[in-house]
Amino acid sequence: MREAARFAAHPLAADAVALCRWNDAAKDPDGALPVPALLGAHARCRAARRP
Repeated sequence: MREAARFAAHPLAADAVALCRWNDAAKDPDGALPVPALLGAHARCRAARRP
């Protein structure tokens, strides 16, 4: 349980979970590609890595 709470407390945890869901959804050839959401997650990850 501690590990789950620690993960959930990370500022990019929601983006990590979303990425896993998008990866699973990508296996559906008729599924939608959430480009705006992907670009938003990418921008947040890049911003978090800047010193």
